[in-house]
Amino acid sequence: MVVIEVVENRVKTVIGDECRATAPELRASFQVPAEEFCVVLVGKDGGVKLREVAPVEATRLFALIDSMPMRQYEIIGQNRN
Repeated sequence: MVVIEVVENRVKTVIGDECRATAPELRASFQVPAEEFCVVLVGKDGGVKLREVAPVEATRLFALIDSMPMRQYEIIGQNRN
């Protein structure tokens, strides 16, 4: 998992591998105007899985992540070991 925070022109990696993209590049990629707040959840396939203009509760976010097929495969693999 990678969590990236974009505020004005600052990009901060909160969790995971460092993000090398600039704030304008990220906003353009995910179509988020500079003056708007937006939460974007991107799957491992690169597709947008959730887009919200208000903060999202962690329980909702993790439930959505855990329901994704790639996460299900990870869970099954962990249970086999």
